[in-house]
Amino acid sequence: MVASGRPGSACITEQQTLLEDFLINRSWLQTLGQLPDAQGNNRATGPLAALDLLRRFVRSLPGCDIVHYHLSEPGLWTLLVVVQALIARFFGKPLLVDLRDCVDRLDDENLPITLRMILALSAIAVVPSEQAAANLTRNGYSVHLIPEAIADGAFSGRLINSVQPGILTTLPPGDQAALGCLTKAFRLVKEKYPRTEMTIIGDDRDREDCLRTRNGGTAGGVTFVSVGDNSEAQRCYSQCDLYVSPCPETGRRSTLRAMAAGLPVLAAADCGQTGFINDRCNGLIFRWNDPGALADRVIEMIETPELVAELSAMGRATADAHRWSKVSRRWMDCYHRLLSAIPVRAAVPRRDQRVSVPLQTPISSK
Repeated sequence: MVASGRPGSACITEQQTLLEDFLINRSWLQTLGQLPDAQGNNRATGPLAALDLLRRFVRSLPGCDIVHYHLSEPGLWTLLVVVQALIARFFGKPLLVDLRDCVDRLDDENLPITLRMILALSAIAVVPSEQAAANLTRNGYSVHLIPEAIADGAFSGRLINSVQPGILTTLPPGDQAALGCLTKAFRLVKEKYPRTEMTIIGDDRDREDCLRTRNGGTAGGVTFVSVGDNSEAQRCYSQCDLYVSPCPETGRRSTLRAMAAGLPVLAAADCGQTGFINDRCNGLIFRWNDPGALADRVIEMIETPELVAELSAMGRATADAHRWSKVSRRWMDCYHRLLSAIPVRAAVPRRDQRVSVPLQTPISSK
């Protein structure tokens, strides 16, 4: 993804001409077959598709001042992203690497080698947590801290002061361990409180597993909602009264959305949410993959209405700092920080003026 540049900056440069020539009929493109693009939205199915992607990327660069990459998971930290980062550097464009969806994997001291290559070519990395920022800074990378954004329309005026309970959870695709932990805990709670219900938002591929679970001894009370059904998911957030984040892959954004809806939150201890959820302050923590611990926390909420009311209010306050109307200002500060470091460019030579163009170095505070 490329951030828009200043008016009048779109032009054909000598750098573009050189790269267009270089990208034609190169055997190294064979290594880029079957790799996803930088955003993970489309897959290159062979050398020609990869070449087309790179050439479109080259054509887009002269009219822009900042290259903004959004990386969502380690599988997308591929050679193709590195090549595009090198091209951005060739053009002297500062590269912003958006790692907000990768926070669970940034706290590790042993960063993946491909990610290290991308970070080395970038001017700045955007992360959502203080722990991830501290780790990347320790490794010598320039970091800007911007929290995840929640649409202002996702906030409700509801504050919950008791739990029935109606449990809402988001299941990562294919995570049988999380599903097993949730359903075992659900049975334990239901033995004491038979009216307990649970709604699972998940991938359609997991629908059958969830239905088998419902028919395998939970005595009903389990509902499955497709993650792609936004209207139904929104209804679940507004009608359930307790949210469970069952594992590291659940993601911070779903938890924040639950907080914005006023739901008290239960989160697994190693959900990568350190510094985000504080036990008995804005949520309750339970040991990951421990059904007994999860069931105990749910029962505690049922039996302690004053705790529920406190967690609901504090969760809303936590989510409020993530409103898009507030987070957007931090993005603008980040862009201005990069733009202020870009030197004034000299006049671009015409295509008939064949001059040697040296490799340019991107703006970086590293």
